[in-house]
Amino acid sequence: MPKSQLDIALLIKTDSEWHRSVIKGIAQFSEDCGGWKFTIPSSNIEGEVVLPDDWHGDGIIGRMTSQEL
Repeated sequence: MPKSQLDIALLIKTDSEWHRSVIKGIAQFSEDCGGWKFTIPSSNIEGEVVLPDDWHGDGIIGRMTSQEL
């Protein structure tokens, strides 16, 4: 049986109005597609957004700013 709701990680900082407007656009798109569950991880000490080791979601939308990602 398929999952009723996708779990999508947003690897986008939330510290500026531009970033927040991107997230709002993604949320609107999600509503148009039937709704998604979002995981918005916190930032590490260097200020980079990182996923928890135990996250097992369905997809990632991000603004990648490091080679490690």
